[in-house]
Amino acid sequence: MISIISFRYTVVSALNPNELESIYHSAARAIIEKRATLPSAIFPLLKPIYVPDQKFMNDFATLSIPTSGQRKKIVKYILTRLESHLSGRSCDPETDPASIEHILPENPTQEWEESFPRIQWEMAIYRLGNLTLLSPADNRRVGNALYSEKQAVYSQSAYMLTRQISDMAPEEWTPALLEQRQQEMARQAVAIWRIDVTNTDV
Repeated sequence: MISIISFRYTVVSALNPNELESIYHSAARAIIEKRATLPSAIFPLLKPIYVPDQKFMNDFATLSIPTSGQRKKIVKYILTRLESHLSGRSCDPETDPASIEHILPENPTQEWEESFPRIQWEMAIYRLGNLTLLSPADNRRVGNALYSEKQAVYSQSAYMLTRQISDMAPEEWTPALLEQRQQEMARQAVAIWRIDVTNTDV
């Protein structure tokens, strides 16, 4: 519960983390004092900081995270969770060898302007909809290549998250397609990072 709530509240919706402390403290006291011993009793205490689905989905749909430093781990965590959800197979962010691929490259060549206006490059590169998983070898292979070359590699990827790009964008990568992909990711995210207390009591 804490993992999901903190992810929705802090990472995606970027709300004031100071609000978490007092509510987590109150819930912890209720557990220690045995006033709340099952998830169904604990969740109501945490509900004030559980970001509603619609807000979480809207915030996820616009999320942009730089892929350097510690933030890179967050991006890989998000992408591997999406991959696990889509493919039905475990994809652990700590052990899976995948690297993070930028569909619109971090350093696009001038040829990219034909499908992706230069004015939008800076805002688009670190949008989640522009990021996916590739094996390190494939990632080195595609580098700053044009989309047509990347698409051929994506279509053969071991990651369903990446193969889907080839299906939705068989010819070019555009701002509209990035937006469409991130909206779909946001819908998936609501199902992945959610708390259903009816299934947590044991």
